[in-house]
Amino acid sequence: MSTVSRKTLLVLSVLLLLVLPVPGSLLMWGGLPRGFGVFPAQQAGCPETTEKCEPGFNAYYFAFCCLVAVFVLAFFLVPKWFGFKSAGASEARSTKAAEPGQWPWWLLPGVVTTVVSWAVLWMGRDPSSLYTFVPLWWGFIVTVDACVYKRTGGNSILARSPGIILWLALSSLWGWYIFEYLNWFVMENWYYPNNELLSPLGYRVWYTLSYTTVWPAVFEWYTLLRTSSWLRTRYSRGPKVSLSRRAQWGVFLGAAVAIALTGRFPFALFFMLWLGPLFFFSGVLLLFKSWTPYSPILGGDWSQVMTMALAGLCNGFFWELWNFGSEFFNGGAKTNPNFWKYEIPYINVLHFFSEMPLLGYFGYLPFGVLCWMWWLMMARFFNLKTTFENDLEAGPEPVIPVAEQAPQHAA
Repeated sequence: MSTVSRKTLLVLSVLLLLVLPVPGSLLMWGGLPRGFGVFPAQQAGCPETTEKCEPGFNAYYFAFCCLVAVFVLAFFLVPKWFGFKSAGASEARSTKAAEPGQWPWWLLPGVVTTVVSWAVLWMGRDPSSLYTFVPLWWGFIVTVDACVYKRTGGNSILARSPGIILWLALSSLWGWYIFEYLNWFVMENWYYPNNELLSPLGYRVWYTLSYTTVWPAVFEWYTLLRTSSWLRTRYSRGPKVSLSRRAQWGVFLGAAVAIALTGRFPFALFFMLWLGPLFFFSGVLLLFKSWTPYSPILGGDWSQVMTMALAGLCNGFFWELWNFGSEFFNGGAKTNPNFWKYEIPYINVLHFFSEMPLLGYFGYLPFGVLCWMWWLMMARFFNLKTTFENDLEAGPEPVIPVAEQAPQHAA
């Protein structure tokens, strides 16, 4: 298949994802959901009523989700129950982290920007508090990168491939707009109540800048976690799993059906807002025989997938922490235009210093992997180099473009 044909199919697959929930929504509501297109998203009521749509707490649904959460926790905390073996001494030596180096010059600007923005976000009362989200997160991204630089002796994303950060920011912008779009079809699982702090145009500009921070932050977390030899070996000797061509089609088609059904059953399938795109893009990449973080699982190495999932969770913790504090420490004053709340059906209980319910944090695990899937879609389209593993290796091997990796790592 030619490069042009592959790029066309990538574009068509993204367009298909955007179209899939529409027919179900037409069946459910007789049109697009109420509140569709309102930006930033607001808590919309059901058609012909001002009351919220989301069902309240459901003990059976909650209990089922708790069982799933326990299974996920066990998989991460006790991998030997699932067939993982301890790494041998030779493997542990071969994955030893690089010798630490000096702190880079960008550590101080990153730390200062993060701390000052954090303080203003939580305590500020003047107009400057409106514009803290973007510098806070970019300062944090730079700070985490400096930690990676220190731990790897100079092999961080900003040090080795600073241009990739810009591509990640662009990928993040488009990727998060897709989530905001899909969020309308589940009747706004999250929404932004402080919608009067900026003008309509101001919101669009400011949110566009805000969306650039998501993917860079998650990937910086990934590179930081990958400096831990313990994490790199903990999940490196697991069960070997391969998917037949028929199974790969099953992943893609199953995800497409699930996303389509989300439009018809927005409450019962609200979790497909996160899982649907993950399996959908995973299916696309598998069918293209592209390298993905699943490819090493063919040999039993689950470490990349597991680490990326943990990167999503670590980043999610700071998202929720800083978001919650921006209202709590301001006494409920509306000073943060980026502040969001959740209205999640059935499980919207147990909030501990967070707008996010406790079970909702488990959604950050697949979200981390989804960030990588979407990045690989972007990388294939623009023929970009993927350097994240090479950033942690001391060897002189050149970084190989995604398109050239596929034949070597076909799933």
